[in-house]
Amino acid sequence: MTTMSTDPKVFDKRLVERLLKSGEMTAQDYERHLASLPDLAEQAAPVEARLEAQVFEAKGHHSEED
Repeated sequence: MTTMSTDPKVFDKRLVERLLKSGEMTAQDYERHLASLPDLAEQAAPVEARLEAQVFEAKGHHSEED
């Protein structure tokens, strides 16, 4: 891997696949980086979410417009 390995932007998950394919990063480099990250699970805040059903109207001709 090149010297850019110290740049955290290199490990952005949107870039990793491209870097792996181009050979600029190896799977071992990526796994090593992931293993070096601290476990912050204890610092995570709980998130509550509620999903509600939504009805979407089809776009097009509406009989009310006649």
